Amino acid sequence: MDSKVKTKIKNLIEKYNPKKIFMPSEHDPHMDHRAVYSVILDILKKIKYNKDIYSYEVWNLIKEDKPITYVDITYYFKIKINMMKDFKNQWHFMYPLILPVYFRAKQFGEKAGCKYAERFYKIQ
Repeated sequence: MDSKVKTKIKNLIEKYNPKKIFMPSEHDPHMDHRAVYSVILDILKKIKYNKDIYSYEVWNLIKEDKPITYVDITYYFKIKINMMKDFKNQWHFMYPLILPVYFRAKQFGEKAGCKYAERFYKIQ
């Protein structure tokens, strides 16, 4: 990845000092998602970021062996689906993903005691 992009990411993290950072899973089969994971984690290690870091699933089907937290996304779920549909140039990837997204959100919602939830893995 371009060092200018890494510098911009680093500067944004230092400027906003987020309490939590969320990024794709290291086990995601999509190489761009794994690249994002690696770059962000590398930046966070270099700046000695000591707050919470979570990963999330996009394409991966394997449950990771890390602590799990579920977050109620019921209010945002329709927005999420509509945003997925906005990727018109990637419709052949997005539309097959919508059904599993519904299934997982419903399944995770049952675990979290709500209608729809996301599962996140705690990395740090």
